[in-house]
Amino acid sequence: MREKNDKEQAQTYQTTDNPEQLLLKFTDNIIDEQGEKKGTLSGKKELDNQISAHLFGFLDSYHVPTHFIKVVSETEILVKNLEMIPFNVVVRNFAGGEIVEKLNIERGRSLKSPILEYYIKNGENEDIMISSWHAVALGYVDNEQIRFIERMSSKINALFKSFFMRRQLKLIDFELRYGKSKNKILLAGVLSLDTIKLMDVNTNFQYDHTIFDETPSRAIALYENILKRIIAGDV
Repeated sequence: MREKNDKEQAQTYQTTDNPEQLLLKFTDNIIDEQGEKKGTLSGKKELDNQISAHLFGFLDSYHVPTHFIKVVSETEILVKNLEMIPFNVVVRNFAGGEIVEKLNIERGRSLKSPILEYYIKNGENEDIMISSWHAVALGYVDNEQIRFIERMSSKINALFKSFFMRRQLKLIDFELRYGKSKNKILLAGVLSLDTIKLMDVNTNFQYDHTIFDETPSRAIALYENILKRIIAGDV
């Protein structure tokens, strides 16, 4: 099932009267890459809610199966209750993460084709990269399921690249979560600047969760700018 809310997070899940559905509640918390709270940003939860709902709706229009059901309030969406797959999928269109240091390549280098990486948390909440072979061998998924995850992640990447480029934004990388429901795999988690990294094609300004660190006084305005560009339609 979903992760327990035993620490402050960017989002929390609450049970509903329907055991097959959960309430996903966004918070104003800013969470670092180690999963620790590093501050709050008033108004962030409303913006995250709108961005995530809009992007899930966009994917639904292209028949990507997701846990999203509907918007409930300014800070909450209703989602399907899934058995979560314990690894994250990171899709990279530009070089970043561990491969920069391990392969001694330039950070931000455009890749000739997308890279799919799989990460699982260890006991100290650190991200450990695994392969698709590890995921199957450890029993997290079977061969058919990992192939489905790869196909869906690649499809989402193609859809998002086009979607954001029409809004004058490069899709640098993003993180996905998946879960199981009645032997079907659905996209889960959230779709926001907590999980998506973008870059303005004209200014090269980078939009992701780090804007809180680099420009805290402008962070909400930057979040609002991204929301307007996302919901404005094709430019």
